[in-house]
Amino acid sequence: MMTQMEETPKKKGRGRPIGANSFTAVRMKDLMRFVGEEGVVKVSRVWLTEIGLTPTEAVATIAALPDAAQKEEEKPIEFSLTTFK
Repeated sequence: MMTQMEETPKKKGRGRPIGANSFTAVRMKDLMRFVGEEGVVKVSRVWLTEIGLTPTEAVATIAALPDAAQKEEEKPIEFSLTTFK
């Protein structure tokens, strides 16, 4: 007797194809234009280990958004309607 897994053919096209790569090479000069000196860039833990660094979790710094009460109150727009006949 065959199990259901043995009867079902393997689906193709799932996941990343063999030999495909999720990463691409980017020149540091080009990257700096987008993220700047203080920017955070995600890199592979494997790559960090290969170049001799120890992977650690990045600490995110989030600036507080202005509270609704702190925003400058908007002044109403003054207008008048004129009806033409």
